[in-house]
Amino acid sequence: MKLSGLPFLLIPILCAMFLSGATGLAETLTAESTKNAASDDSTPVDNTRADKSKSTSINPSTAQPAETYTYRIENYYYNSVNGWNWPGIVAALSTLGLVIFAAWQMCFVKRAAKATEIAAEAAKKSAEAAANSVIATRELANLERPWIIVSKKSLIGFPLEETSIISPIQIEISSELTNVGRSPGLITSVSKAIVCAPLIDIPEPSYTDDPLPAGELLIPPSGDHAQTSRKDISQEEFADFMTRKTCVMFYGRIQYYDTSRRDLHVTRFCYRWYIENDRLMLDSVGPRNHVEYS
Repeated sequence: MKLSGLPFLLIPILCAMFLSGATGLAETLTAESTKNAASDDSTPVDNTRADKSKSTSINPSTAQPAETYTYRIENYYYNSVNGWNWPGIVAALSTLGLVIFAAWQMCFVKRAAKATEIAAEAAKKSAEAAANSVIATRELANLERPWIIVSKKSLIGFPLEETSIISPIQIEISSELTNVGRSPGLITSVSKAIVCAPLIDIPEPSYTDDPLPAGELLIPPSGDHAQTSRKDISQEEFADFMTRKTCVMFYGRIQYYDTSRRDLHVTRFCYRWYIENDRLMLDSVGPRNHVEYS
């Protein structure tokens, strides 16, 4: 792995500082030794006996002191007397190796962190793409799924011109189950009922499945299935209806699948007929707890 940047520049800088420090130490010691030798050589000489001093031998301890001390310390790593300073050389090489290893490790950690960052960003983008794919798949499934609703509702049998009745009457509500989706819908259960309920305090719905022909009913796209429901109305129920105390409520539940039978869909509906200004009115929305399309 190549070294680059600040870690690479640290290596020659540290080496130069280390070597210059050792050389400076040697030069300092040499200069001080030379100065001391020169001061030792400042002994006064007797001129009256110059000839006699010339004839005698020179004292070895004072002869050429500068050269003697100069060559005793030449370099921290090499000495003319003791030879190479191998412990110092090994220490210097070890330090240099540690510096190089530290720089390499810094570069490795930096590149590993960069690779981790790139991998995390790629994983994030992959997760976002997967989530978008799931959303797109669900949206496409919702576009292509079957949607079954109740349409063409009508109530017949109520004598609106009468204010009272002598005997019970029978009313009839006709409707159609229509598939407004883009794929066939397989109906597995249908529950429907006609009740006389209060206009304000609507009771919670209860469902009882009606038998289906052949157990299941397949409705193609844009197809429908007609159905009729009947109920006997008593004299009291008719009187409450005509005085706006109650309404005629037609509600039910439809459960169906698409052709793959993967998801169960539910349609709950509720329609109410009531009297207002001597006219028969239809509420096609119904209470919230009676209506569902899923």
